[in-house]
Amino acid sequence: MADAPMEREFIPYSPVGDYEDEDDELSTDTDDITDDDEEDYDDEHAYKEEEQIEAQKAQEEILHEKLKEIEVQLASASLAKDEQQQRAFLESYDRYLRPQDLSKTERRNMLYRMAYEGPPQEHPWLVKHLVKSYPQLLQELDEVNRNPLLVAVIYERLWYINAVLDSGISKQDLEPLLGPTSEDDRIKRLNSGNINNCIQVAISKDLRVPETKKLIDQASEYTLASQDGSGRTPLHIAVEYERCTPARKDIIMSLIKRGDRAFDQVTEKPDKFSIYRHHLDTREKYDKKKQEQRRSERSEGGQARKAVTQKPRVDDKERSKRNADSTSSRTRSSRDVEALDRERGRRDDRGPTRDDRSSIRPIQRTGSALDRTSAFPNRQTEVYSQQSLEARKYFLQNSADDPFRDFPPEMKRDSGNQESSRRMTVVQQEPKKVAGEPERAPSSTTKKTKASGTSRTSKNVPSKDVANLVAKELKLHYFRTTFRPTERKERKTRAAIQRNHDSAIEFLYGQNAEDKHICFNFPPYRLKDGEKVSFEDFEHSYNGFEFDDVLLYVDFRKLELERPPVRQRNIRPDSDGTGRKDVQPFFNWLYKKGVRNIIKVSVEDREGIPHSDVTIEESLKQFDIEILDWRKCDLCPQAIYDACHKNSKNLGEIHLWWSGNNAILRAWSESDGLVRLPKLKNIHLHDFKAGLDSTARREANIKEFKRRLQREREKLELGRITVTEYKQDPQYDPKGKGRISKQGKGRDPGSLMDTHQWLSVMDNFADGLVRWNPLKDLPADLTKISNLPEDLLKDVTVALIDDGVSFMHRALADKLAKGKSFDSGYGDQDVLGAPEPFYGSTTGHGTCMAYMIQRVCPNVKIYVCKLDTIRKEPGVPANFTAKSAADAVEFAVDRGFDIISMSWTIQRSDDEEKAAESNAHLKRLQSALERAQKNNTMLFCSAPDVGASSRQSMTSFYPFGRPIPHMFKIGAAKADGSMYGWAGNSDQVDFILPGHNVMLREGDKISEEDDIPKTGSSVATALAAGLAALIIQCVRLGALHNHVKSQGAVTTTAPNVESLRAIKQFDAMKEAFKKVSTGYTESDKRLEVEKVFKQPGTELNSLNNDNTDDERRWNLIVQLARDLVSWNTQIAIRQA
Repeated sequence: MADAPMEREFIPYSPVGDYEDEDDELSTDTDDITDDDEEDYDDEHAYKEEEQIEAQKAQEEILHEKLKEIEVQLASASLAKDEQQQRAFLESYDRYLRPQDLSKTERRNMLYRMAYEGPPQEHPWLVKHLVKSYPQLLQELDEVNRNPLLVAVIYERLWYINAVLDSGISKQDLEPLLGPTSEDDRIKRLNSGNINNCIQVAISKDLRVPETKKLIDQASEYTLASQDGSGRTPLHIAVEYERCTPARKDIIMSLIKRGDRAFDQVTEKPDKFSIYRHHLDTREKYDKKKQEQRRSERSEGGQARKAVTQKPRVDDKERSKRNADSTSSRTRSSRDVEALDRERGRRDDRGPTRDDRSSIRPIQRTGSALDRTSAFPNRQTEVYSQQSLEARKYFLQNSADDPFRDFPPEMKRDSGNQESSRRMTVVQQEPKKVAGEPERAPSSTTKKTKASGTSRTSKNVPSKDVANLVAKELKLHYFRTTFRPTERKERKTRAAIQRNHDSAIEFLYGQNAEDKHICFNFPPYRLKDGEKVSFEDFEHSYNGFEFDDVLLYVDFRKLELERPPVRQRNIRPDSDGTGRKDVQPFFNWLYKKGVRNIIKVSVEDREGIPHSDVTIEESLKQFDIEILDWRKCDLCPQAIYDACHKNSKNLGEIHLWWSGNNAILRAWSESDGLVRLPKLKNIHLHDFKAGLDSTARREANIKEFKRRLQREREKLELGRITVTEYKQDPQYDPKGKGRISKQGKGRDPGSLMDTHQWLSVMDNFADGLVRWNPLKDLPADLTKISNLPEDLLKDVTVALIDDGVSFMHRALADKLAKGKSFDSGYGDQDVLGAPEPFYGSTTGHGTCMAYMIQRVCPNVKIYVCKLDTIRKEPGVPANFTAKSAADAVEFAVDRGFDIISMSWTIQRSDDEEKAAESNAHLKRLQSALERAQKNNTMLFCSAPDVGASSRQSMTSFYPFGRPIPHMFKIGAAKADGSMYGWAGNSDQVDFILPGHNVMLREGDKISEEDDIPKTGSSVATALAAGLAALIIQCVRLGALHNHVKSQGAVTTTAPNVESLRAIKQFDAMKEAFKKVSTGYTESDKRLEVEKVFKQPGTELNSLNNDNTDDERRWNLIVQLARDLVSWNTQIAIRQA
């Protein structure tokens, strides 16, 4: 045997920088160096660089040859199993596998090669050895910034992924491989084009569930919240409807559990979807796509499906050729079949056929000694060229509908062609599984699913049940981290601490166009002593409320029903007991509204007679409650258990209100007491009554209570319960803020002035409209009227921006639409950040303004925008914050209401330093008002009522003093028509209306506060807004009548849809106001109404209530509309 050639020695080579010390020695005395010496030095330095480059090339060549040997060795099946061979392999080749510092060109270590090329045999032992010994190998990146682990995830090397995760790699080394670990890291990766991380890729590629969950468990919170090019986090991708399958449900739950930070991320513009909204959006698109497919199949008579499965037709020439090669009278013999199998076997041994290889796009990589064909047998190596160096562009160019938009084309999942497989051999069958080895990743040619490794079943098809569960869990998780101090402390994320009611609304509904509620307070303010609530009135007033099926909290303050509700089901006739049943109808009402889950329930039950145990059980048992705070002293543990054990399986916190009786503590801690609730973690013990025992004795009893609790929990093998104690003031004022005293004082009824003539006229006209009810003559569903313009379908809407409105006011029940609160939130820690509800008025001012608007226009729809009220001492007027005012006006402008009514002013501070933030919000308020006038939204604001002041001083009052041309500025008038003194100068207002000693109508009084006269320009502003709404309503009615009568033909002599559009603009309404007034001048700005509304009002009330006089009534309204908005006015508005 000939001698083997001498093996060249491999010496790891260092970069050029190693010569720096030697260079320094050569140049220590630079003063004596001549030009010739410098030239000699340069020549010597260049020679050394050339020498180093040559040595480096030689080392690369040696390394390349050794790596080829290693690849050949790794193709051996015995090496994959035999530990002795593995040890010998490492002794021979370990020096070539360790990190090398070779060249500036692309480097591919063996860890990367195995991840990218996939050797014929799986070698988890080698991966574990290299990761454990040289973890830095995993940090080396390819030309598109992918580390070996990410490559393995992309090409679904399950054995490789498991080997890395099971290698014992440290958390510090592993987390950066999976994705970014900080915000700076995320930005750095984004700038380099490395957007996707291992978790995103694993979920997008539908990697098998066990491996995906292991990756998630090892990832940092930043990785789980990092976003791809379209703003999607891993959880965004996972909850897409097509991935909501039974098989992959656990992946979603793992991400929800560990990826809290992702809940505050939204997708890129224009959608900006939260995780929850992204889930709903993908579900809607999926359903729409399926509907289109079914529609297409039905329309084509099933041809579309048939075309997919039908074989291609063979033309006559091809058929003749095939027939010539075979005998039609017999089938292929078994000998022929065996020959064919042998031929196929030889082809597989040679590697892919020409057809097979054509499916793998060859891309040449140049400039490196490692750019050779892989030595792995039966593997076709793919290498990169300049074309692949531009692959990172695909990371930044994403398609909104492609779930794999963040991958270059060569990395996308199989879509029916052979190009998707990155394994180095295009194999037709999966290799047989060797006992004890990890399961192989299924190839793209198999029909097995990646999720489970089994044939496609219902577990891998999107499921509505799974999707519903996912939606519910997303919602519950967000709510659980909102208003819950214990949960926030555990989370510790800044975003979770900042979550509140408004952010939760945005998470679920964005702008919340449907005005759904996620919490409920009732009553919205503390009732006066002896004040009772009519449940029938409540149902009528709150009928339009829509709730999410999950509520953040339900909070019932002290309330007492006026009388038992009529026909209330599920209320036992417990006539023998004296316990109250007042809140049960309200819980039943919430259930009928679709509520099923409530994060926290609070019921004030410490004053007077408490609710009976039966009422508590019946009220709560229909909901899944997680925090219970029923403030009944010494609440029975059996009642708690019976109320919560069936549906409230997630009950984790209970507030117990203790009188000091030790027998109650022992009952709560018995084996058949609270310990039976499996998820119970926290008990808040409120020691709120002065008992008979000493403080020391009470503390000893509490200590024993805790010990007994833990002992019983251990017996049941359940988790510990944390008990937190609270010392409550015996004079504790139950939750609920009393109303702030309103501006003005009550007067002796004998001193009141006569009712304003203005109000008498308008009350009479409004009564006539209500008695007639003109819409009764039209179809209940106006959309059934042929060719009816959309503008005529809409009710007249007024956005009332004030301190809220009491929805229990009988006169307002049918007039209030919905609302939104811009309050900054309660100070109570139980509902931290929850705004005071818009359906309660902080001072009663907003309720009064709503009443005045509907008093003039009974068919108006009022949308309530509640401002944040600055609370002061009783008797001192309350103020609104600039921020809430700006937020509310911006919201109202975006919603497109017909009218915005603002019966308030906010004064700008001259101290810029102290009031910088407030003044910035006032500028925002002005910008919103300017945008409103551009959108033709009608604006009404009141004078500040500070008396006679200069125009310059008035400029500090927002919005009244600001230069908004198309905004009605309203002042108050006395009963005699003269201007109310505090309203200021008449030249600073547009119109004056009644605003002095204005009373509610006799039949509308519901409480003693309504007897107090209402004085101020705010009242006049509300009446002006109501009058504008009435004029719009009359024009709308006239246009409706004309459309029906003329069958849609446009006429110039009667109101039409153009008339309605015109009257909604400032100039036309101002002109109408002047027509209404009998003698409007610049010096006399009274807005009188007798000339226009007195006679029609009298006629409307004098006509018969039957249908015989309906045409006369219609003629009155049509004539009124024609007078208020003439054809010339419409033309002028259109031309403007």
